[in-house]
Amino acid sequence: MAGRTQVVYYRDKAGKEPVNAFLDELAAVNPRAAAKIDDYVGEYPNDKDASAPPPEHPISSQVDGELRELRVRFAKTRYRVLYRRSGLLVVLLHIFEKDTEKLPARDRDLAVKRFEDFKTRMDAVPRRRPRPARRTRPSRVSRAAPTRLISSHCRRSRPCSTRNSLCASSAPSTARSNATSPPWPDPAP
Repeated sequence: MAGRTQVVYYRDKAGKEPVNAFLDELAAVNPRAAAKIDDYVGEYPNDKDASAPPPEHPISSQVDGELRELRVRFAKTRYRVLYRRSGLLVVLLHIFEKDTEKLPARDRDLAVKRFEDFKTRMDAVPRRRPRPARRTRPSRVSRAAPTRLISSHCRRSRPCSTRNSLCASSAPSTARSNATSPPWPDPAP
């Protein structure tokens, strides 16, 4: 099979994406943990050659048959993303915070059930295409906790009308220009 893998969210019959919902809830509480999970999803199973082996332990491990887990540790918390390949698609089936040594059977069974549902609906006509994961939207960190970044297209120190970030091309004359200080003026005391 030629091509590159693409990570997609499992979507149930009601249109809900459980992995995405979990990550959105996590981003509201701990945006850095959600961003790290997003980074792992984007780096390890996504955009790999179809013939490439899955990521090795400790990043990923086999759970049952072709079902695998992506292992993400953030501080003292362990997250597991259960996924499985379907052709060139890597389907994110279930995510949870792991607090035991052994993978709970209910989580494994839920992922297996979701994959069976995914295959049934993908083989049906007409079908609704799954939505790609991670790369289709801004980082969860920037959504949860906006930061003042400089856009690469210009150098304005106030919000740019063409981008959703800070830009310096219309900066006031008092704006700092050296690289060690921030690109925006200090707040008034």
